[in-house]
Amino acid sequence: MRATHWQGEPVSVWEAVWGVPLVEAWSELGSTNDRARTLARAGTPAWTVVVADHQTSGRGRVGRRWITPAGTALTASIVLRPRSHAHAGLLPLLTGVAVARAIDRLEPGGVAVGLKWPNDVWLAGGKLAGILCEAVGEAVVVGVGLNLRPAPDAEPDPARNGASDLESATGRPWRAGALLGALIAELRRCCAVPPVRFEGAVAREWADRDILRGRRVRIGAVEGVGLGPGADGALKVRRPDGAVTAVRAGHVEWSPDEPPPSTNGS
Repeated sequence: MRATHWQGEPVSVWEAVWGVPLVEAWSELGSTNDRARTLARAGTPAWTVVVADHQTSGRGRVGRRWITPAGTALTASIVLRPRSHAHAGLLPLLTGVAVARAIDRLEPGGVAVGLKWPNDVWLAGGKLAGILCEAVGEAVVVGVGLNLRPAPDAEPDPARNGASDLESATGRPWRAGALLGALIAELRRCCAVPPVRFEGAVAREWADRDILRGRRVRIGAVEGVGLGPGADGALKVRRPDGAVTAVRAGHVEWSPDEPPPSTNGS
């Protein structure tokens, strides 16, 4: 059901506070990405935001479910209109950096947020957030599902094994509105000068947070040691023979139990 208020405030207040043209808030919705895709096809302007308290049919990559019981997660989708295909292709990486920066802004120096190629955010040894970017014509819908707190009395969900959440990691409550506002602001900064190559300060920050760098990884038939994303956003993998292969898509298998590389906030 579509709501006139979110987190105790009229949606018009959030539009003004975040500086966005439209906020749609839903008490329950199948998928914020699906709704944002519909709006994008109808011509909604860039930085339109769809947010839901309870998402019942959310999707991750490769068809995984992302179900969010009411009040446990931030589930939001943002419509962007990138200036180039190259910029659009880097949005999963840029959004990961923006999520990490938003958490740092609200918890300065308190947690070490890690990034996992191409679109996962990790904290305290578990997956904290997933990012799903979907093209709709010339627009891209950027979806984020981020765990705020554990679901009370929830039945185990295999898709959430190993998940972490902000409240358990930091020992304090988190406000979804403040977090989403910080995320929008940081994503604006990452996209202020639309990059066509993944390099410079943002790429260095990703490298500092990269939890796959130096680890053994396997993506399909490619096995080796993760070297981080290259300038085109593809994951570089050094194979056992020393050759470096660029992987542009696929599910990464890895060993989280290996000693993790250090992750430093910006």
